[in-house]
Amino acid sequence: MDNAKLYRLEFELRDHYLVARVSGDADSVAISLAYWAEIGVECRARGAGRVLVIEELKQKPTAFEVFEVASRLREVGMGGIAIAFVDTELDQLPENLFGETVATNRGILGKVFNRVPDAEAWLESRAQLQDSSAA
Repeated sequence: MDNAKLYRLEFELRDHYLVARVSGDADSVAISLAYWAEIGVECRARGAGRVLVIEELKQKPTAFEVFEVASRLREVGMGGIAIAFVDTELDQLPENLFGETVATNRGILGKVFNRVPDAEAWLESRAQLQDSSAA
């Protein structure tokens, strides 16, 4: 079965970042890597160095699955992109924080949030840092 049919991915370009909203019932390493690869392609196509990923996948991943995906984010095109990640399933926060640690230990600039406004504020601060260093 094609992973693209197992999730829905929508994009919205904002002033300082791209928003990627992924939804669906299933989750797996293959599904997650597929949607992260799509996000990487879209970021590059739109010249977005920052992305807010809002995940609305119902199935809870295992620690191994989180490790596998977080370990491969650079491989699927997410290197050099500031990632703010929000999972609407709040009970998955411990796994997501583990994923943040794994990803950042591998050179990914990312942070997990449990509220969209906090993630947006972090991305805006990243834009301000980048703007001030370019001046």
